[in-house]
Amino acid sequence: MTPRAQIKEVSDAVVQSSDGRSKRASTVDYEFLGDPSIVQRKEWVVPGLFGIGEVVVIHADTKIGKTQFATHLSLCIATGTDFFRRKVRQGAVLYLALEKGRITKKRFRASQKLRGNIRPPIAVSTTPINLTTAKDASAVIATMREISSKVQNGSLVVVDTLNRCAGGIDENAAGPMGTMMNEMTRIAEEARVAVVVLHHNTEGRGKARGSTTITASADVVISIQKEADEVRVAEVTLANDAPDGQIFRFRMPTVEVTPATEEVDAEFSVFIEPIYDEGDRDAGGAPKGAQATASRADLQRAERVFALFNTIAADGRVDRATLLDVARQQEIVTPLNPSSGAEMLRRCLVELKKQSRLDFTSKEVWIQPEPSPTPTAQSSLKREDLLGVSHWAQR
Repeated sequence: MTPRAQIKEVSDAVVQSSDGRSKRASTVDYEFLGDPSIVQRKEWVVPGLFGIGEVVVIHADTKIGKTQFATHLSLCIATGTDFFRRKVRQGAVLYLALEKGRITKKRFRASQKLRGNIRPPIAVSTTPINLTTAKDASAVIATMREISSKVQNGSLVVVDTLNRCAGGIDENAAGPMGTMMNEMTRIAEEARVAVVVLHHNTEGRGKARGSTTITASADVVISIQKEADEVRVAEVTLANDAPDGQIFRFRMPTVEVTPATEEVDAEFSVFIEPIYDEGDRDAGGAPKGAQATASRADLQRAERVFALFNTIAADGRVDRATLLDVARQQEIVTPLNPSSGAEMLRRCLVELKKQSRLDFTSKEVWIQPEPSPTPTAQSSLKREDLLGVSHWAQR
């Protein structure tokens, strides 16, 4: 039987009703796999990070920078400007400023002024919505379609924040949170955009607040944490179709937008200032990725892994799976999904191997033996002398 005949056979299936008359059975939408050599290219919004039809959850403690990160992302997409040295899919943005809408509008206006009074295709809405209902989700879809028809094709919807669009429902309730995340996905797919949802942490714990359904339902999860007084780190802790562990480091300087006059006070605003490590591009000029150099957060995590190793290792060796399990229990590596925790541990082990402290295989981890002392000839040269020779040799 041919596939066409099979399809007709399924669609012609009937059941008997209570009065004996036949009626067509209800079915679900489906499609056959087809030719595997025909690949439909993914429409990236930010290549290697997220694309059209996907939902991104960005979570952080209060006043760490999630709104600034989202407004910076919005401006990059609306103007076609690189986002942390990555090309973007330029398009219109609908920003649902449901929390502190006045401040969000002020930040956008400040960015417009600093960029020469530009008018990017960013629409800001402060209208209360409840995305646990299909009605309000459909309203967002219709709004995005209208914006796309009037200005240019849409690329992004930002929901700031999840709590403000939950209709007062408890964030710990898995059922309603699952329903809301399903509506977020529907918005992304039917409006043909990416949806970025800003979400609060459980204060002081570094984990997204509420039901794990929120992060489990997302295509990409990004955690923003403070690395130092002036430095923030946005890390991809879960991704379905992109590498976990990508890191974006930035500062948030306060900039004077408008100087003071006799009539008005000076206007200030906070901006995102990306931090780039030396050599973070390959020979062709493309970013090597956020893992090119270890951040302070990576180094701190590696130190915790080394301390854990010393606690549980017998005779200087431990099974790698055991080390991973205990690291997850102690939340040294993220428990969001199996692959992200394993990848975080691998990066820690790579860093510790570079420091000549641990070595490892896919099955085992062991302490690197200290090199046996060997007699060496004494020299009168000092370290400063050698550094000087190296410096001039490179000139």
